Formats: sequence, C-alpha cells, structure tokens
Amino acid sequence: MQGSGSVNVQNQVAAKTVHVANVTMQDSGWVAVREDRDGVFGNILGAQYLPAGTYTNVTVDLLRGTEPGKIYYAVLYKDDGDKVFDYEKDSIVQSENSTIFATFHTLQ
Repeated sequence: MQGSGSVNVQNQVAAKTVHVANVTMQDSGWVAVREDRDGVFGNILGAQYLPAGTYTNVTVDLLRGTEPGKIYYAVLYKDDGDKVFDYEKDSIVQSENSTIFATFHTLQ
C-alpha cells in the first residue's frame, strides 16, 4: 500500500505496553508492534488504531508483553475500513517501496 507516514519509538523497558513517541498517518490505520525474528518482522503483539493525523505519546497495549534485551518493530498499517485490525486485510504502509516502521530495543 503506497502512502506516507512516520513512526518514532524510543528504547524502553519491557512491559505489556509499548509507548510510541510520535506517529503521523496519512490514512486511518494502525501502529502494530511486531517481534524481531532473525532480522525480519515476526509475531504481532498488539496494535492501536489511529485516525489520519499526527499523534504523540501513543500507547499500544500488547496481548503478550515484550521481553528484556530484545528487538521489536512499530509498523504502520492502513485500515481496510472496518476499524478491526487484521494483518491479512490491512496493508502495510509503504513509501517509495519501503515499509514505514521504527525499530526499538527493550532494556535489560
């Protein structure tokens, strides 16, 4: 899905939530937190819906908490219109063929 947006996440303590410093969404969609699996996107731990716009201090609740000393990603998805997160229906936002995401680490 072509579009535009940005996401910025700071390294943080492992927890059942992830704090996203700021997000800009061209279209309504989701910030999804994904595990790192050998340098690529792994399981989705949680997602937060956001209407189009710019946001600061967004909290994403997780189904399973992050673990200390691991790598995670905050990835932007465009909602398919139903406001229900479904990684098979909602499309990853890309700009110039690059996925829009931020990498962060959990502190030991």
